[in-house]
Amino acid sequence: MNKKHTIYLLMLIILLGVFLRFYNLGEESFWLDEGGTALNIKKYDSLETLDNIVKHGHILPEYYPYYNDDLPAYPIILNTWAKIFGISEFSLRAFSAILGSLALIAVFYLARYLFNEKIALLSAFLASINLTLIWSSQEARQYTYLLFLSLLSVIFLLKSLKECKTRHIIGLLVVNALIIYSHFPWFMFIALEGVYALYIIYRDYADKKELHKK
Repeated sequence: MNKKHTIYLLMLIILLGVFLRFYNLGEESFWLDEGGTALNIKKYDSLETLDNIVKHGHILPEYYPYYNDDLPAYPIILNTWAKIFGISEFSLRAFSAILGSLALIAVFYLARYLFNEKIALLSAFLASINLTLIWSSQEARQYTYLLFLSLLSVIFLLKSLKECKTRHIIGLLVVNALIIYSHFPWFMFIALEGVYALYIIYRDYADKKELHKK
């Protein structure tokens, strides 16, 4: 398969994935958690949302006084999005649908980096029709936001360990900072990346008897 055929197939896969993620996107009304997301954007701007999280641990402390597990990155980013595109079922879900579509490109790139173009195309195709990924891309929640950032994080991690370029390390730090300030359980994701990085660093040191300072 030549490069032109790969690009054409990837474009078709991405178009399929985009269609499935945007199909009937605003047809159903918000469910409970999506409603909380929309209500936060309607009631508070980004600075007020940050203040609520710092003081109360929640984006809507008056409605959820006993929960204190919210982090600021996603609601602030979505708040900025809503200022441009408005607050509706379609507009808020479109943010997730776009990131879910971009995640297909990240899946292709990661699979090609680890394996080859055929596996990368198959991986992107399976991701494009995966019902769970389609569903999460049609929610005004942070599921595909975290998926996309996690894929970027893994890509930057692998390239940092293999190529040791400063831009990859900076990209890894920035993406992981967004992840850390988005969702508590993703601390485990970062920790596992750290364990893997230490393993690769130790393995390279054992082979070369020299520690790469960067």
